[in-house]
Amino acid sequence: MFVGHVSQIPQEGDYFTLNIVKEPLVVIRHQQQVRVMSSVCLHRWVPVVTGEGNAKALVCPFHNWTYDTGGQLIGTPYMNQAAEFDSHSCSLPQIRSEIVHGMIFITFSDSVESIADRLRPINALLDKYQVADLHTAYTLDYDCPFNWKMAVETFMECCHHSAVHRTTLEDSFPGRLSYIGEDGPGWTLCHQPLRKNGAISEVLTPGLIPLSGFSEQDMRQIDLMLIYPACLIGLNPDRLSISTLLPEDRHTTRWHRLVLVSKASAAQPDFAATAAEMKNGSLGIIDEDLGINAAQKIGSRSRMARGAGDAYAEFLYAATEQADRQVIQAVTEVATQRGIPQAQVALAWFYSKPAVVAPVVGVTALQHLEDALSATELTLSREEIAMLEAPYIPHPIVEHS
Repeated sequence: MFVGHVSQIPQEGDYFTLNIVKEPLVVIRHQQQVRVMSSVCLHRWVPVVTGEGNAKALVCPFHNWTYDTGGQLIGTPYMNQAAEFDSHSCSLPQIRSEIVHGMIFITFSDSVESIADRLRPINALLDKYQVADLHTAYTLDYDCPFNWKMAVETFMECCHHSAVHRTTLEDSFPGRLSYIGEDGPGWTLCHQPLRKNGAISEVLTPGLIPLSGFSEQDMRQIDLMLIYPACLIGLNPDRLSISTLLPEDRHTTRWHRLVLVSKASAAQPDFAATAAEMKNGSLGIIDEDLGINAAQKIGSRSRMARGAGDAYAEFLYAATEQADRQVIQAVTEVATQRGIPQAQVALAWFYSKPAVVAPVVGVTALQHLEDALSATELTLSREEIAMLEAPYIPHPIVEHS
């Protein structure tokens, strides 16, 4: 999961905190390295630090147990009276973390693959937006009274602009022009072009300096990216917003948003006012999304909602749901090993069948066409095909028994 950016903690002892699946964590700069660790005191469980700031040591407010910025216990009042107590063997649990283009990711797993490997296909894109070198403009946290997956789905499609954002986004970024573009084993892109005769000023933010090296076409669109499962990125020519969705429970989510700009923009004399205006300007669009997703949550809990009582969907998918998930996992593994999009693996598997002589492939974006053509030149090994087919159960043919 994405938790922050290195620019939030540039100096020794800088820190910020957040809760992820009810685990209080602290992200801190220690000996010029980024550390992520539990903030829960080993003594009586009170978080040793909250919020953000700078500290030479982390002191628990309950009994003054003290830790250095690397999490090592260095102070324990009265514990010299405890037999066989060794403070040197005590430290705050460390969380596995990884920095990719300045973005800090964590996992609670010791075995999951490196996220840097998963994101390697988009290194050029992240370099283009100079993500590693950006400066934190502001952070914004707010509560969402709905499941985090609703937020992901709404962020990654723009078709709702004409209804939900008709007075804010639709004029400049009509939903009908947006389309899903490239994707990979762990990410998906959505492109959001400016209207045909729109001015570039509709894309840019007054007071910010655009990033360098962008073409005119780059300047005329905003891209949206999902890094699975819950990292949402808005790629603008003059700024980035990176959000992580933190589930509180199945019905509520904490949205943690970070907005980044170039160092040149941050050095402008009136940057503080620009950042405040950006933050205030985003609140209207946020409120629009919060309102529609809250309404969606109400409807989703109805017994009449599609999915809860959709007999046709049950007929198509219920009997094979578990097998379908295993097939998807197998496609993901093959795509990851080969470093190619999942769509190409799935299509190459489809093309390999002798009965497939004139396939019809639906295309709504250039990337879809590129995947369809690339798959014609891809030959899967017998082992790969066997792995894909092992869990496969054919779906029933509609209107036939």
